Amino acid sequence: MRWLALVALTTLIGCGSASVPSEIKHPSRTGAAALKMEAPAGVELWRVDGDREAVVCVAPCSAEVSPKGQRFEARVREMPDSPSIVLPPSDRLVVKVETAPRVLLGLGVVTGTAGTMGMLVGGLLIGLDQSGNRDLAATTLSGGIILAAGSAVLAAGIVLAALSGTHVEVTELGEALELGAIRF
Repeated sequence: MRWLALVALTTLIGCGSASVPSEIKHPSRTGAAALKMEAPAGVELWRVDGDREAVVCVAPCSAEVSPKGQRFEARVREMPDSPSIVLPPSDRLVVKVETAPRVLLGLGVVTGTAGTMGMLVGGLLIGLDQSGNRDLAATTLSGGIILAAGSAVLAAGIVLAALSGTHVEVTELGEALELGAIRF
């Protein structure tokens, strides 16, 4: 049962990442953060404040937020949310969001479920053989093989589900880029 709970938890959480600059070169004079979100269409930036949640913008978009004491998350429908981040007060924030292919999450769930079922069947065969059931005599070896294979498949499912996370990188736009001094 623990393995099934682990697969469900990993599927819901995913192993997304978030990167926010520790130092701000262009602090905001008002304490607000002006941001531009670079993400696939439909990715949503949410403000999460305790029990209250609200959509800030839907990519591609720009917004101005008051980040003091508030946390933000990038959300994609039917995918794990990004880890919560705290936005620094800056006039030049760029929020880049990368999402994993949806197939990873589906493969993780299917593979994890198949691995869990294999472990249950293998454990059941071992238990029935060890309990003296004549109809399933000498099934400990085959049950052990099924149990080991199920464990490996479950581990692969957990890895696939974990790779399906949403990744967020917050950077500060450089002054030269914003002024158009650099051209390619």
